[in-house]
Amino acid sequence: MVNIPANTIQNSLYLSEATDEVVSEIIKKRKDSKKSPGFDQIRMNDLVAMIDHNVSLITQIENNSLNTSVIPKQLKFSVVRPIFKSGDAKRCNNYRPVAILCSIDKVIEDFFIIAHAQLPWKF
Repeated sequence: MVNIPANTIQNSLYLSEATDEVVSEIIKKRKDSKKSPGFDQIRMNDLVAMIDHNVSLITQIENNSLNTSVIPKQLKFSVVRPIFKSGDAKRCNNYRPVAILCSIDKVIEDFFIIAHAQLPWKF
C-alpha cells in the first residue's frame, strides 16, 4: 500500500491496488475463444483455464505497474495483422492494420479503465 500525505489527497490521482478477486473477474469477462493470441502466444482462454494458478502473479504485475507507473515493455509488443476491408483483395489500400496485444496487457488496461471510472471526479 502506498502512503499518501493527507493534505495532498484532494489534489492527487490515486488508484487503489488490484486484488485477486478483481483481476479474476476481469479475466473471466474477457474470455473469447475466437480472438488470436498476441506476441506472448497466450490466449485469454488459457488465462481462464489456469486462473487459480496465475491470478496472483497477474495481480502482482498489475500492482507493480500501478505503483511504478510503468507497464513492462514486453507486454506492449503487438502482432499487427492486415484485415481485408472490401474491394480488390490484391490492393494494399483495401486492408487495415489491427494490432493484437498480449492477454495480460488487456487485463491490465481493463483494470485501469475500471479503477479510473470509480474515481470521485469533482470539477
